[in-house]
Amino acid sequence: MRVRVRVRVRVRGSCSLPIDREKPPIVDKAEWRGTDIVFEMARSAGKTEVRFTHLGLVPAFECFTDCSNAWGFYINASRRNRIATGKAAPK
Repeated sequence: MRVRVRVRVRVRGSCSLPIDREKPPIVDKAEWRGTDIVFEMARSAGKTEVRFTHLGLVPAFECFTDCSNAWGFYINASRRNRIATGKAAPK
């Protein structure tokens, strides 16, 4: 039996991921408005597969590189560590 769950969140506010304090602040904090954050979960080979997509976050956005890197850390390190150990990865 294959089970798939899809959670989609419409972003109505502005960018809220922590960004590098050494860089100049992002000017257009509303770039996320109207984008969708999607988590898809499915069973695959006896394990749970989680896919994350930020629909609408595109390279033309000023925050694209910083946000993409921050999402990568948040999903691949912090959340993964939290699931495995109960503690988030250090920043």
